[in-house]
Amino acid sequence: MANRWLIAFLLVPLVPLLFLLAPGWALVIVVAFFSAGMAVEILQSTGFAPQKRMYIFAGVWAAFIPPWLAYLGEYVPVEAVIFVPVAWCSTMAVLSKGKVRAEGIAWGLFAALIIPRFLASLVAILNMEHGRLLAWMPLVTACFYDACSMFGGKKFGRRKLAPVLSPKKTVEGALAGLIGAIGFMLIYALLIQSFGGVNPSWPLIVFYAVAGSAAAQLGDLAFSAVKRERGMKDYGTILQSHGGLLDRFDSILFTAALMEGLLVYLPVLL
Repeated sequence: MANRWLIAFLLVPLVPLLFLLAPGWALVIVVAFFSAGMAVEILQSTGFAPQKRMYIFAGVWAAFIPPWLAYLGEYVPVEAVIFVPVAWCSTMAVLSKGKVRAEGIAWGLFAALIIPRFLASLVAILNMEHGRLLAWMPLVTACFYDACSMFGGKKFGRRKLAPVLSPKKTVEGALAGLIGAIGFMLIYALLIQSFGGVNPSWPLIVFYAVAGSAAAQLGDLAFSAVKRERGMKDYGTILQSHGGLLDRFDSILFTAALMEGLLVYLPVLL
């Protein structure tokens, strides 16, 4: 428990400071670091990539995706970004003499492309108009959904939400998470209206909280399904008793990706 509080004490102030004070390039570096860590975690911990060079390459390529999205998009076409890891994983499969199977190729591509692209949605949102304000939305939604669902589940939980995938999750906890996410998103919208000089669309704020909560829960359960299939408790130990990066930030991946797409078509700040 002491380790959990220590990690939380270090991480909780770090994120606000980054998004409030750090220059854009520093945020890109942080997202690249987390992308690489998550890519290596899922391949190393699950054994999907039996060869060390596969998950090392996935980590390197995952670190490349955020700066590519932020600065290199006009110089490096998306076809090249996709082709390189496809060619690498395919080559490893051919040279491995059957050790790397189709499953390993699929998960290698998931780690090298999908995970970093989902997380790099924070970078894409940051580059939008009012990006500094908008980039908080997936973080507020996912983090407070997770926190409120955990506390609500412990206090009121009765009916299991997904007993096979995550035995501790309950329907009551999910509802508490949804209510908490909506409440804190409304508080955040009030803050940016008062101090940020923008006018939020209140119906869309609620919609984003609901959609983001659903995405957060889906991301959590999806990565829990992988852990159950592989007989694992956590993806890693980098955060001590909190587990690995994916154990703590899996919900943010899905929420950030969804909100990036929504913000293109449904601007929430007027």
